[in-house]
Amino acid sequence: MTQLGVSGSRPEDLGSVAARALGAIYTALYGRAPQATQAWADGDAILLVVRTRAGMAGDASESPVSLLEAIQRMVIASVYGHTGETLRPGGRSADAGRGLTVLAFEHVPTKRASITLVSSPPQASLGTL
Repeated sequence: MTQLGVSGSRPEDLGSVAARALGAIYTALYGRAPQATQAWADGDAILLVVRTRAGMAGDASESPVSLLEAIQRMVIASVYGHTGETLRPGGRSADAGRGLTVLAFEHVPTKRASITLVSSPPQASLGTL
C-alpha cells in the first residue's frame, strides 16, 4: 500500500485523507458516490460530514448506529494505512431528513522512535604476531 506524504501529519491534511476515505467507503457500501464529503480540523479534532440526497433509502444517514461505528472504524483504518497516523473515534450523528452524516475523530500523535547512532570505542590493536 502506498503511503501518502502527509506533511507533518497536520489534522487538516489527515482530515483530507479521511474525507477521501469516507467517500470511497460510502461508494463501496451504497453503490453510488455521496453528493459531497467535507472535513474540518481544529487542533487535534477532525470532523467529517457526508452529504447525500435527503430521504434517499439506504444512505448512511439512515444507517443504524452500529453501521456508523463500522464506517468510522473503516475510515480510521484507511487513514492509518495511508499515513501511518492514528485517529480515535469520537461522536457520530445522522439526519436522514437532511441527508447528512457527521463523524468526529481525534488525531492521536504518533510517537516516533528515535535512534541515536553512537560510535563504538576504538578497539585496542593486537599488533602482529
